[in-house]
Amino acid sequence: MTHVREGAMNGDDTIRALLRTSLKICAAGSAGISLLETSADGTSSFRWAAVVGAFEGAVGRRMQRETSPSGWCVDFEAPQHFRHPERVFSSVADLPVAEVLLVPLRTPDGRVIGTLWITTPSEDRQFDSSEVRILTHLADFTAFLLAHPPMRHEGDEGVHTVERSCAELAEACERLRAADRRKDEFLAMLGHEIRNPLGAIASAAVLLDASCEEVARCSHLLDIVKRQTRVITQLLDDLLDVSRMTLGKIDLKRCHVDLGDAVHQVADSLAKEANARQHVLEVRTSGDLQAFVDPMRLEQIVTNLLTNAIKYTDRGGYIVVSVRREGDVVVISVRDNGPGIDDGFLPYVFDLFSQAGATYDRAHGGLGLGLTLVRRLAEAHGGHVEVRSDGLGKGSEFLVTLPATEPGRRGGLNPLSGVRANDIGSRPLRVLVVDDDVDSASLTGEMLTLFGHEVHVVNDPVAALDTAAALDWDLILLDIGLPGMDGYEVTRRMRAGRAHRARIVAVSGFGGAPDRQRSLAAGCDEHLLKPVSVDDLRDVVARTAIRPLSS
Repeated sequence: MTHVREGAMNGDDTIRALLRTSLKICAAGSAGISLLETSADGTSSFRWAAVVGAFEGAVGRRMQRETSPSGWCVDFEAPQHFRHPERVFSSVADLPVAEVLLVPLRTPDGRVIGTLWITTPSEDRQFDSSEVRILTHLADFTAFLLAHPPMRHEGDEGVHTVERSCAELAEACERLRAADRRKDEFLAMLGHEIRNPLGAIASAAVLLDASCEEVARCSHLLDIVKRQTRVITQLLDDLLDVSRMTLGKIDLKRCHVDLGDAVHQVADSLAKEANARQHVLEVRTSGDLQAFVDPMRLEQIVTNLLTNAIKYTDRGGYIVVSVRREGDVVVISVRDNGPGIDDGFLPYVFDLFSQAGATYDRAHGGLGLGLTLVRRLAEAHGGHVEVRSDGLGKGSEFLVTLPATEPGRRGGLNPLSGVRANDIGSRPLRVLVVDDDVDSASLTGEMLTLFGHEVHVVNDPVAALDTAAALDWDLILLDIGLPGMDGYEVTRRMRAGRAHRARIVAVSGFGGAPDRQRSLAAGCDEHLLKPVSVDDLRDVVARTAIRPLSS
């Protein structure tokens, strides 16, 4: 039975001031305190002892421990974070809650007496690690007050002091949020700067591969360079995607996709890695598996899950990827007989930078970002992701659930498809490469020359405008971050002159929706993200080649 005195909560303005502070700082819809109580027959339940916000009228509501999210929080004695908790906990099935965050209330002597929680009804609002830190500090203060309620006297200024302290805390937390935003902006800029040398390394490796004379030795060394470049690029992409999602800059380019076909393509692309570790990789699909999704982001979801299964399962493992229709949703499952996940870590698998000791998502390198991205991308599509495991050594299963489209619905783009230069036999093009990074520009030019095209490279905007006006160009690859005059203005001036018919492709380290829209508004035909891969370069050339010849 809880040791908090019944009178400690009744009319306690101090506690409510703390809850209002939680509500304000975390931009939540409701905040409350659930106290764990045990009846005479031994049944445990949680009582909503204090509530502010949307659920304020539900003070006194009781929930059985086994069917309440507070039960998990108390059992694990750690913060818990749930999207759509009604899917797991029947006690909140009648509440409009899109997300709930709970932290344990722990008294100074170490007893957990309940939870402090916040909720939101908004699908767009997502609590993160900053809210966990804030709520944990508030919970410590709340638990102390519950165990040692202040004496109340006429003219007592204690409540007003708490109100002032809460206001100061709210201001400090806002400064923390501003610092977090600056950190995300810094990471985005860092990624932009790192992309240039990465692109140069990747291009140099391809060119060396085409010209190296000591075939056996060079092939081995180049494989290492290309493989490690892919690793660095993937880490960078994951880091930037987390930053973009935090800043709300991820845009989805949706179309109708057959998820069965898409999963097969991802599995085929990773078959070499699976074979290298002697795994048996099986793909099972059945029924109509159409969904309205971003094919590139879908590939990212499946690739992250399948790569984890391949990487963490011991050699000679068994991995099954299945896609099935369940009512109005499509479920993608990635199941393995790998190391499994400890029960105590299951609730944290999808948290940013999470790790279970030195096991999942960290033991073989990486930043611990992949599963966080899987969850956020699934939710951005209106779906969700969950994980199941019977414990360490018993494998695991990750399930991604996405809204299905009507059976038989077709249309949109084919997943992961594009016009390839090798498929259509590209004609020679006249190409202008504009980039102030001399190495990247030079290597891109050499790559295009290797493909059989006439290429001219310049490194500043004035030279770009002069060169564009001197000849008729089929394709112009234009870096947006030019010194003195950005690529948007260069594009506008080119469109007003002789290059009005050329295909102009913006190349930038920034790839969010606003960046792409700004490029298109300036007159660019496409927007590519640095570093531009060989396949992306071939695709652009191929799309340009099927246009009428310049005149």
